[in-house]
Amino acid sequence: MSLKVELENVGGLMHTRNFSLERGVNRIRAPNAEGKTSFTKALELLVLSGEELRGKGYYGNLFVGSEEAVGVRLSGDINHERRFGRIGQENLKEIGTSSLVGSNGDRIINVCFAVPGNRLIGDFLARRGVKNYIDLLAGAENYEKAQTAPQEIDHIVTTKIQHYRDLLIRLEEYEKQKKEDEKELEKLREKFAKKPLLDEKEIFEDFGRYNKRKQELDHLNEDIASIRGKLQELEEAIESAKDNIKRYESQIQVIKTQHPRIDARLNEIANEIPIKRSDFSKSEEAYKKFKERQEMKVAIDQKEANIKRAEERIEEFKKQTLGVEDLEGKYDFIQFVKNHLEIRKNQIVEEIRGTFNRQVIELYKRLGFRDFDNIEIGPDFRISVTRKKGGKIIENFPLEALSTSERITIAIAFLLSAKNEYVQDFPFFVLDELITSYDPKRFDIVKDHLKRSEDYVVITELATDISDVEVIHES
Repeated sequence: MSLKVELENVGGLMHTRNFSLERGVNRIRAPNAEGKTSFTKALELLVLSGEELRGKGYYGNLFVGSEEAVGVRLSGDINHERRFGRIGQENLKEIGTSSLVGSNGDRIINVCFAVPGNRLIGDFLARRGVKNYIDLLAGAENYEKAQTAPQEIDHIVTTKIQHYRDLLIRLEEYEKQKKEDEKELEKLREKFAKKPLLDEKEIFEDFGRYNKRKQELDHLNEDIASIRGKLQELEEAIESAKDNIKRYESQIQVIKTQHPRIDARLNEIANEIPIKRSDFSKSEEAYKKFKERQEMKVAIDQKEANIKRAEERIEEFKKQTLGVEDLEGKYDFIQFVKNHLEIRKNQIVEEIRGTFNRQVIELYKRLGFRDFDNIEIGPDFRISVTRKKGGKIIENFPLEALSTSERITIAIAFLLSAKNEYVQDFPFFVLDELITSYDPKRFDIVKDHLKRSEDYVVITELATDISDVEVIHES
């Protein structure tokens, strides 16, 4: 069974190029920079989604005009075509076509393409664990995306519930303040009721008389102060006139005549003051009582206004908090959905870890390798092996202690297991020369296994004896 592959402006393969593949191993031979990598990139284009094409302008040859389309066509055993337009030099866009298998392109590429950019191979070369790779197979990214909406709703609901809780706290404060104001209002009303009734008209008439007499008294006090000042001046004049007493006898006589009159007037005023003060005292007491009543009435009115405002705010808060119970129910459901998604993701991750632990060592031995008794992914997603060395069995031998060729061989066993288990519908498996060159002897064993594959296996090779790309099928 054969497959014709037609490429149009993919990578370094300008214009239209045709290749034929057979099931099993197909060696893609070419000198450097003549299209081996471009061929593998063309197969990647068969699975990338529209979203995954962003920033992938390098799949098309940038030196061909931007109006030139990029295309991959399969015919024969498989019939499928994908065409892409260009958006500047950074992006490609689908033109009425879809992925070959309608699945996650990044997942397929990282399972079926053993190339330097493969995520698993990168982790193995860097001596890291395989958590990222298993998350990719488990679709952890999709679970995280699925959690985005509940998380956004969670944030909105949480914020609103907190707002409601704040309102309820304020509502409680208003109700508490209202009760305190009502108690104080009752006390004020009782106290006010005990106050004697007053004739306000009489109070104000008395108060008018009080003000008038007070003004008269003030004037009298001013007069007294003025007269006393004059007396002081007269006394000083007497002192200064002692040396000239004979010359001022007539004036002294006049002063002596006036002096008794002033004393008499002072005595008159002094006798009037107690009478006027008693009148003032009476008016002041009545006005003081009136003022106390007025202040108490103002306090009562203020308390009544405060209570009314508190009642209005309480009603307002009650209306705003009507949906709290419903929102709390939604919040509980959102927490359930988030937890369920997280649990489900972890279950799938654990299932994949278990599948690898069962299959990888079995496949590794089926490939013909006998250097490890077991290959295991631990709960921390780090890989360890059980191996025989120097006649001893060493358990939990870490990935970091393995040679590069051993790590790459295990990585290829992982990729083949993942393809057989999770990506059976994608008909290609690609091995790049940079990966196979780590250990040619081990790779020959892998290649013999792949010859029996039902997929189209593509292995790139550097060739210096030819000038263009050629395809050799190995049966």
